[in-house]
Amino acid sequence: MSTVEEVLCAVGVSYQVGEATILDDVSLSLRTGELVGLIGPNGAGKTTLIRLLAGTLAPSRGSVCLDGRDLRGRDRRTAARNIASVAQRTEVGFDVTTLEYALQGRHPHLGRFELEGQRDLDIAERALSRTGTNAFASRSLVALSGGEQQRVFVARGLTQEPRVLLVDEPTANLDLANQLRVMEVLRRLASERGLAVLLALHDLGLVARYADRLVLLANGRIVAQGEPSAVLDPAALRATFGVPIAVRWDAAGPSVTVGVDAVLSPISEPTEDAPLEDLSEEGRARKRAEQAGVRQHPERRAQGLVIVNTGNGKGKTTAALGLILRAWGRDLKVVMFQFIKAATANWGESRAAARVGIEMVPLGAGFTWMS
Repeated sequence: MSTVEEVLCAVGVSYQVGEATILDDVSLSLRTGELVGLIGPNGAGKTTLIRLLAGTLAPSRGSVCLDGRDLRGRDRRTAARNIASVAQRTEVGFDVTTLEYALQGRHPHLGRFELEGQRDLDIAERALSRTGTNAFASRSLVALSGGEQQRVFVARGLTQEPRVLLVDEPTANLDLANQLRVMEVLRRLASERGLAVLLALHDLGLVARYADRLVLLANGRIVAQGEPSAVLDPAALRATFGVPIAVRWDAAGPSVTVGVDAVLSPISEPTEDAPLEDLSEEGRARKRAEQAGVRQHPERRAQGLVIVNTGNGKGKTTAALGLILRAWGRDLKVVMFQFIKAATANWGESRAAARVGIEMVPLGAGFTWMS
């Protein structure tokens, strides 16, 4: 059984830009064989923390230490041989093959004018194999799908032969299958190769299923860190993200649900005994209808929930209608904007919705994905 060792740590790290404090007194450690998930809302400081750990930024206070030594006392080549970072947005400046791109990870191990040799080529090919991208070795990187490219970016990091891998939003804009492929790769790198892996992710349920530990960051400070079951506390998550969050655990891990009540709230009705002249035009019409014995649905108003639906026969409209009905049952109004590709709309759902007072708005008659 391999020994778990601390490789990289942040000790009381703070980072400021002018008068703004981005990170404040942050301490954490990364150990061999562990996958640590970094979670928190936008603007919490996750990307800044990753850059500090990678050594591309220097802390305003505190220290980042590799094997117990401050990175500021190490040369950049040493840091790059030990720490690889995969950015949230990786731009490919020119067309290269997948293998050529992976080989760029060998630069920290080469001299100033040294070219890659057979050993470097073997290392790059093994990295492609570990990420399941070796079949694309001779293909243009820009011709690959987003999920395939993301795994190649990880392969380039592995070609550095690092002990620490820092990954920022590796599943952004990927479909479900590619999200799982990327997460499986990162999990195996920690478990089988002994890397210390830190990844920032917004999908709380997904990262908790793969991570050994979670670090919850908010407003530049660590709110909680530890095992996923301890960090995913609904009260702490609500305080951090500002919405009610339910966490349910099963054999596969947690499922995380955001409550609709976080963004919707009922609107108070005029009192029944208010004089007719004190009511708005809508209120007077409602009261006259009530006096005539006509049942009226209570007035409802959108409070921040907007559903944009692309339709196209996959059942999304029906699912969205179910959510709207739940909100309507709370005396709320939700408007769904339905983008349609056909020149005319003729949905059974829209007719059913109209009968119960739910508004569905078709947009883009003749809409196409190229327009």
